Amino acid sequence: MPCSVLGVPPPYPSPGILPAVSSSVGWSGGGSLSGQRWEVVSEVGELTLFRLPPRSPWSAKKEETLPYLPLRAQASPRNWVQNVTQPRVATEKERSLHLGFSPSLLHRNTMNLLREVLFKQQFGNQPRVPAPYYRRKTYLCYQLKQRNDLTLDRGCFRNKKQRHAEIRFIDKINSLDLNPSQSYKIICYITWSPCPNCANELVNFITRNNHLKLEIFASRLYFHWIKSFKMGLQDLQNAGISVAVMTHTEFEDCWEQFVDNQSRPFQPWDKLEQYSASIRRRLQRILTAPI
Repeated sequence: MPCSVLGVPPPYPSPGILPAVSSSVGWSGGGSLSGQRWEVVSEVGELTLFRLPPRSPWSAKKEETLPYLPLRAQASPRNWVQNVTQPRVATEKERSLHLGFSPSLLHRNTMNLLREVLFKQQFGNQPRVPAPYYRRKTYLCYQLKQRNDLTLDRGCFRNKKQRHAEIRFIDKINSLDLNPSQSYKIICYITWSPCPNCANELVNFITRNNHLKLEIFASRLYFHWIKSFKMGLQDLQNAGISVAVMTHTEFEDCWEQFVDNQSRPFQPWDKLEQYSASIRRRLQRILTAPI
C-alpha cells in the first residue's frame, strides 16, 4: 500500500499539491513534516491529496537581493550616479595628448559654478526683466571638445571693465596652445549676442585658427535694431561661425554643465519656448536681410 511507512506523507520540499496517497492510513486535517506544514486538500475514494501552504511573504522578502552597485556607490550613491550620467571630461593625460603639452602647463579655469538664481536671472530670455528687477550682464560659458565629443576644457566668463566676456574667452583659448593638427569644436552659451567689436575679434580669432569650429548660442539679441550690431552678426555667419538662439535643449545643457544645480533637473521658466521662437525668427531676419 503506498506510503504505509510510518504513516506520513513523502517529504516533498517545495510548495504545491503532493501526489495522491492512500487514505487508509487515517490522516486527519493536517500535520507537519521536516518543519513544513501540510494540509489535506480533498479525499477521493481511497486517495487523499495533500498540499504544502505557500511560504510567508515575509520570509520571501528576506531573500530579496538588491541590484548590484559598485563598491563606491554603496558608500556614496550620488558619486556613482554622477559618474554614470554626467558627460565624461578628459583626464590630465588625455588633455596633454590632445592639447600637445604637459598637463602641468594647462591653465585651469577656477571659476565656481553659477548659482541657480544667477543663471535664471542672467540667462532668462524674457523680453523684460521680471521682478525683482536687476541688471542683465554678459556671461559666456564655453565647452572645448574634441571631434569625438571628448570635453577637454570648459569654463565661464563675465564682462569686466574694458574687457568683454568674449575677449576673455579668446584669451583663454589662446593660452591653451591647442595642437593645430587636431580639430576642435567650441560651444558657447552667451546671455547677450556679441557687440560689433567682439564680433570682429571672434571673426579674426577663427580666421587665424582654422582648426577650430565655433558655435554660439545666445539667449538674447543685443541692440538688434542697430545696423552695426546686425552687421556684426552677419560677419560672424560669413566667417563660418554658427550663430543661433538658445532653446530648451541649450538651456538644459547649460544648467547641467555650469550651474550648481544640486543634482536637480532643469525647470524651464514660463513661456521659455515661446520667447526662444520669437528671438529665433528675429535673428533669422537679421542674418538673411541685406544691409
